[in-house]
Amino acid sequence: MILRYKFLSILFMKREKILPALFIVSISLSLSSTLYFIFTLDIHPDEAYYFSWSEFLSSGYIDHPPAIAYIIKLSRIIFDGNLRIRGLNLLLSFATLIFLYYSIKILNREYYGALIIAAFSPIFITGSVISTPDTPLIFFISAYIYFSLKNLIDSVRVSVSIISGIMLGLALLSKYTAFSIYISLLVLYFLFKNRPHLRLHIVIIPLITSFVVYLPNLIYNINNGYQSYIFQLAHATSSPSFEPSKTFLPFLLSQIFIFSPFAMVIFISRLFKRDEDRKEIKHFLVIISVVPFLILIPLSLFKHIEPNWTALSFIPISILIAGELERQKAVFISSIIYQYAIFILISLQVIFSIIPLKPHIDPLSQIRYWKKTSDMIIQNLPQNKKVVTFRYQLSSILYYYSERRITSICLDRRFVKGEIGLMEAKDWVMIDFFPAKTAYEIALNVCHSQIKRIPLVISENLNIIRRVDIIYCE
Repeated sequence: MILRYKFLSILFMKREKILPALFIVSISLSLSSTLYFIFTLDIHPDEAYYFSWSEFLSSGYIDHPPAIAYIIKLSRIIFDGNLRIRGLNLLLSFATLIFLYYSIKILNREYYGALIIAAFSPIFITGSVISTPDTPLIFFISAYIYFSLKNLIDSVRVSVSIISGIMLGLALLSKYTAFSIYISLLVLYFLFKNRPHLRLHIVIIPLITSFVVYLPNLIYNINNGYQSYIFQLAHATSSPSFEPSKTFLPFLLSQIFIFSPFAMVIFISRLFKRDEDRKEIKHFLVIISVVPFLILIPLSLFKHIEPNWTALSFIPISILIAGELERQKAVFISSIIYQYAIFILISLQVIFSIIPLKPHIDPLSQIRYWKKTSDMIIQNLPQNKKVVTFRYQLSSILYYYSERRITSICLDRRFVKGEIGLMEAKDWVMIDFFPAKTAYEIALNVCHSQIKRIPLVISENLNIIRRVDIIYCE
């Protein structure tokens, strides 16, 4: 124990040299590993899905706002190979760290610990590699927070308020979870009741500006029966059942894993710490970071919550813990060791599968072998038949990996019975993950001849990764 604290003391005595070096090494490792994953991992079905959006640009889509489609479209113009989908996404991820750095620096806090934790966070690494709406969401939130902090610290300026509103509007165009910030702004409006200039520049101007920026997607939803809102609301509230051990506990553990247990402990302690100086800044950061949890924790008692639904809290939490980490020597060292350990473990698992997990409990199995899956399906497709799938993942990888030669109809399995009448049995081939229950039911209804089934097994080292069934009428 004495040696341990002596080591910590020596480390912090030389912190002026060690911390900058550790910071540079950490960012370099994060970037190099991200680049390796970008070039070696197959394009994920979600990315292929958004790739198809980029070919048909719109102001909205069935389940998300349009920002990711425009980002991939621009990335395709600039880059090639896997980077044509992931290139601009990578730049946005590391630009997020720049905004995080300046947000912490403007508060005159130590930034090393917070940035190292952020750079090795699973949500950051995943978002840097796989292009999803979370990456632009986190980037635009980081920019919005930075410009809002400038107004809270410096003399308020209308131009800065407008820029922060534009960034918030672009966050809304990235993912609907950004609407939780409107709830935060409502709370801040009442908290700033004796500070009219803050009400104007932190709440009113950004809110109005962001709404104007967001208008194209609102118009899209109005013209299309509010389909995106309805889809996401159904996704967030469908199939409720009170089983906290199956829903709440996994959600809680996923958040600890994403943000790191040490960061969460410091974050919670900051919530209850009295700050007489700059309390408006603390109110701003705390409310933005807490509101998503206040919405999702009650929901998690009744249904599964995706870990990334709290993504917009990533930046304000990182800013709040900045400085506090460095003041607590043991916690700082422990958190850095933890982040490195998690980073190394994830990297080794992605590259070498060092822990032989079964695919259904290995989340990393979902990012492997999609090209192989698509190639096997394409090789076994019968000629001159139209393709029906019941999962968007299958439709999207077939479209992407066939270089847009194979288009398919993706039917919603919940409402598929209403579509059966549109199908001529002899013309269609159905593809679904095993067990293909829906495809069998349809085949039994529409086939007047023998049903043909081609089972495909995608495996690695004798471990089955996924199964796919091809079903059609002979």
